Amino acid sequence: MYRSPDDGTSWSRIENTSMEYIFGGQRFYVAPNDFEISAANQLYMGTISVPGTNLGGGRLYPSKDEVLWNLQNTISGSDRIEIAAYSTNQNLFYIAA
Repeated sequence: MYRSPDDGTSWSRIENTSMEYIFGGQRFYVAPNDFEISAANQLYMGTISVPGTNLGGGRLYPSKDEVLWNLQNTISGSDRIEIAAYSTNQNLFYIAA
């Protein structure tokens, strides 16, 4: 995943340990699938399984600064998740897994 703080002029890769997993002795990063902004103006990301490893999917990450992402939950047995944030209740989400 990459982030641009200047309207796309420059890009930096976002890598933090909460987004890593090990497969075959190698380090991989989760693949973003969906982004939503909650009623509290917080960004959330859902993931999809990475082709070739079939891992990393079904995870939900919140971020307050779009740089640091901390794993909040993993939907067991899911390959990918889609997020819908309720527009007036910051604590209500719908997730399709």
